[in-house]
Amino acid sequence: MENGRRMPTVKEICSLSMIYGRSFESLFSGVFQDVRSDLKERLITIPKAPKAWIGSLNRQNTIDRLAQDLVNSGGNQYGL
Repeated sequence: MENGRRMPTVKEICSLSMIYGRSFESLFSGVFQDVRSDLKERLITIPKAPKAWIGSLNRQNTIDRLAQDLVNSGGNQYGL
């Protein structure tokens, strides 16, 4: 990890957070920015849920919330 050859483990991320007194989101803001871009692209091509599927409403609400969060988070929680 220290040589930049691999991503840190969850345990190492927690250690870094404690060492530097910062949230892991702030320590990895660049990664969150990449993920935001990837999610925006993937949301465009996500397939529709089957019509008779019981989880359709929850799924769509989650997708809609995520899409809105990605649009609105130009500096908040994960938009760092």
